[in-house]
Amino acid sequence: MNPGGDGIVNMVPAFGPAKNINSWEEFEKVFDSYKKKHKLMFRVRSSEKTAFYNSTHEDHIPTEFEWFQRIYRCTHGVSQVSRSKGHRNRSTRYCNCQARLYLAVRNHPHSHPTTGTKASSYLTTNTLPLDDQDPEDVKTFADARVSSSHITRL
Repeated sequence: MNPGGDGIVNMVPAFGPAKNINSWEEFEKVFDSYKKKHKLMFRVRSSEKTAFYNSTHEDHIPTEFEWFQRIYRCTHGVSQVSRSKGHRNRSTRYCNCQARLYLAVRNHPHSHPTTGTKASSYLTTNTLPLDDQDPEDVKTFADARVSSSHITRL
C-alpha cells in the first residue's frame, strides 16, 4: 500500500490572516478557527524559545513572545512510532501529507537614524513652504511639459 498515492487532492485555502498578529495567543486563536473551519489537524513539531534565541544571537526578539519560531505539521504527514505494545483496530493516520506552516518572530532594526531631529529634516509635500502662487506655477509647468529635472534646478 502506498499511503497518499490514491490521487486524492483536497484543496484548502492557504492560511493567511487578514491582519498582523501580535502574540502567540492571538495566532493560536486565529489558527484554531482556520483549522476548525477547514477540518484540519496540525500539531507543533518543532519550536525554539525566545530566551534561547536571544542568548545565541545579537539581534534580540522581544521577550513577550515565548517562542521565537514554531513549525506546525499536518498530523497526516507525520509518521509516529507506536509506543504501544498492543494492536489497534484502526489504521494509521499517516498518508504523506506535506502541509506545514513555518512561523518565526522577526525583528528587523532600522538601517538609519530614527531621531526626531532627523525626521523633522525630511521635506515632504506637507512640510514644504508653499505660497499661493506655487500651485499656479505647477499648472504652468505641467501645461508646458517641463521635465521634473528642470523644475528641481529652479
